[in-house]
Amino acid sequence: GPPLHGRDAIQEYLASTSAALRWCHNTVVELMNQGYNSHEIVNMVEYPAEIFDKPWLADGYTSRAHVLRDVYRSQFGWWEDQNPTSLNPAHPADVAREVRAAIADPGAVITHVRALADRGEVRLALHVIDLLALGAGSDDITSEARTLKAGLCRRAAELDTSYVSQSLYLNGADELERANAGTAS
Repeated sequence: GPPLHGRDAIQEYLASTSAALRWCHNTVVELMNQGYNSHEIVNMVEYPAEIFDKPWLADGYTSRAHVLRDVYRSQFGWWEDQNPTSLNPAHPADVAREVRAAIADPGAVITHVRALADRGEVRLALHVIDLLALGAGSDDITSEARTLKAGLCRRAAELDTSYVSQSLYLNGADELERANAGTAS
């Protein structure tokens, strides 16, 4: 942002940022002690306006959710979701192959994802489409799933206010489109 001028403006900026970071730290630690994982915490926290209602504390380069996840990692480590499956995960390509083999009607998954997207549930739709989009190969269902996920990533980028998240969503969409074109990098 623009440079700050004047002792009072600088003091307010620094003090309010410090208060917000302390609030994030204390809130995450309190919720961790209640047994919540990082995904639950990020999706349940409500930010008090009296602390966060400052233009410089709005999502921009990063997001408040990223700060909460970083606090969680600093206190607990990398195992954010506390799901035993993610402790020592199998190779993603192997998981995708077996998930696909277990789905009796992949078309129903795509239909459900489109319904989620139509309701504005883009984040949920991204999770569900991964059942098909992470697979290797270029069969019609996998290609359609990648195309759908690329569109969802572009939509998520429009909805997100963090520059970093926007860039990663758009890069993800580009990668999916390259994979469909057979030019994955």
